[in-house]
Order: sequence, then C-alpha cells, then structure tokens
Amino acid sequence: MRAALTLRAAGHSWKQCSDITGASYRNLLKWKDLPIAEAYVEEKVKEAQAGTYNKLISAGPAVADRLLSIALNPETKSYAAVSACEAVIRSIERGVLDREMREHITKRREQMAQLEHGRPIDV
Repeated sequence: MRAALTLRAAGHSWKQCSDITGASYRNLLKWKDLPIAEAYVEEKVKEAQAGTYNKLISAGPAVADRLLSIALNPETKSYAAVSACEAVIRSIERGVLDREMREHITKRREQMAQLEHGRPIDV
C-alpha cells in the first residue's frame, strides 16, 4: 500500500498506482480517503518539494553567475540582457525583503514572548 501511496504522491493516477503495484484499484479508492493515507501522501509530497527546493538553492550561485554573465556580456542581445538584468535585480530585491521580513517576524516574536511573561514592550 505504501508503494501505491508513494506513487500517488509522485503524481500518478490511482489507476496507474494500481497497475504498477498490483494493488486492487477498489482497495486503493477505499484507502485514499483514510486520514493515515492522506497524511502519508502529503508527507511524501512535502519531502519531494523539499528535495526540489534544496536542489534549486544549491544551483543558486551558478544561476546567479550565468545571469550576470548574460546581463554583462556586450554581445548579448538587448532583449535578453534586459531580462537578465531584471531577474538579477528582482533576486536582490527579494533577498532584501526576505531578510527584512525575517527580522520583523523575529522582533514580533520577541515582543509576544515579553507580553506573555507580563513584561512591557517597546513600540
């Protein structure tokens, strides 16, 4: 059953899961609505997303280098250079905003902890 649920999390249809694993299609349809099955599929989907995200993060420096080389190369067509420059600038802006938001959230959490302990906060 786990194999079929893992295949489902990978994007296969219930029929495909049945064909690949040999599990009864009717049985899979009964299992799919059980909370334990739904939780298992959701966990497998989250694991796959985390793996994808980690792969993208790992490739980030190489992507940044490639974008910069395209943006700064005098032989790059103007439309491609503009797109590359915009992507670089968006990445920088997003990084700055993300950092500011994390700092803001950290500050709010600290203030909430102080309030929970009956201490005054600076506003």
